Amino acid sequence: NVNQAGPGKIFVMVYSQTDDNQFEPTTMPIQIHPLPSNHMRIALSPSKVGNYRVYVGYRNLPVNGK
Repeated sequence: NVNQAGPGKIFVMVYSQTDDNQFEPTTMPIQIHPLPSNHMRIALSPSKVGNYRVYVGYRNLPVNGK
């Protein structure tokens, strides 16, 4: 809920798996959709099937989510 966090910017970093437990930064199309009640939905569009780790931050603080 962005309303409780105050003004700031959201950022997303994506890492793709290269080997067992090894991840490297990658780029891919990302869309950020505002939702009611000051929530946001982040949609990723990877170009290939794989395992990814996604880091989301707001005001330089990590955002936990699903």
